[in-house]
Amino acid sequence: MATITLSMIARDEEAFIASAIESVKDVVDEIIVVDTGSKDSTAAIAKELGAKVLHFKWNDDFSSARNFGLKEATSDWALVLDADEEILKEQAPKLRQMAELGNDAYMFVQKNFSNTRAFGFSPEARKGFKGFYPSFIFRMFRTGKGINFEGFVHETIDASLAKIKARIGMSEVPIYHYQELKGADVFREKQLKYAELLEKGLNKYTDKAKTYHHIGIAYYRFRDDYEKAISCFEKSIQLNNRNAFVHNDLAASYAQTGEYKKALDSFGESLKIRPEPSTFYNIGFLQEKLGDYEAAAIAYEEAARRNHPKKTELLDKSALLRSLMKKENDGKQQGGV
Repeated sequence: MATITLSMIARDEEAFIASAIESVKDVVDEIIVVDTGSKDSTAAIAKELGAKVLHFKWNDDFSSARNFGLKEATSDWALVLDADEEILKEQAPKLRQMAELGNDAYMFVQKNFSNTRAFGFSPEARKGFKGFYPSFIFRMFRTGKGINFEGFVHETIDASLAKIKARIGMSEVPIYHYQELKGADVFREKQLKYAELLEKGLNKYTDKAKTYHHIGIAYYRFRDDYEKAISCFEKSIQLNNRNAFVHNDLAASYAQTGEYKKALDSFGESLKIRPEPSTFYNIGFLQEKLGDYEAAAIAYEEAARRNHPKKTELLDKSALLRSLMKKENDGKQQGGV
């Protein structure tokens, strides 16, 4: 049976780290926590829960800290969580099943819970929040294959996966992210600080497409500056037009400015690269706003067919739209008699 190491980095997370570890404790074989300078009881709590705690001198580089922990992992797989994240206990056993399949890495839907509503917001009441914004991230991968994090901010393993031509799977297990429990203002200022660092250090990055993408996200979500976000996303696409997530974010920005047809075009580009159920859902939402109920119903049905989390709701919505179209057509026929 394949083994799994939970790998985390943390600093001053005493209010959250226990929930993160306990959510997967029963399905992992090893827990490694890299403490980057906590002044509270983060390290002690982790040790009590069975973690091997390593100490790392913070150097403003998230990748360095994550890779430091990965080097100590002894399992076949690494599962990466942050202290303010968790996986529902009833879903955690699926991680074991995933580790037995032939993939090298898994992409997860990260549910970023918030009470701030904008395009892409999905209702789901949890821990005082009204819903979440989805992100798609790689968080579980095989060890011993040279897979490492890159980027001192918004670190990812994407480049490593591309180098080894990794076999990618899509996890059905979502990651629940509660960073805004620390305070929406704290979260906002942190993300804007990241964006500022990225803009200042733009020339340091070889992957400028990814950098422009992250800067655009900050302008979109935390400054409500959709025009600047569009500019950043377009620059990212000019450098690399094969990232479905950038096309999705560009589409969402167009939707915020009321440019729905441009948004649909961008969602269409995303589908050519990675046909995700959430993209079909967003297309259905826009088509419905534009009054094209037929196109909306088709998109909602496709999202449901691909197991969108709102599958039942989308099928009901599609049935309602088709009923409205039938009534409208029947009315036109009667009026023409």
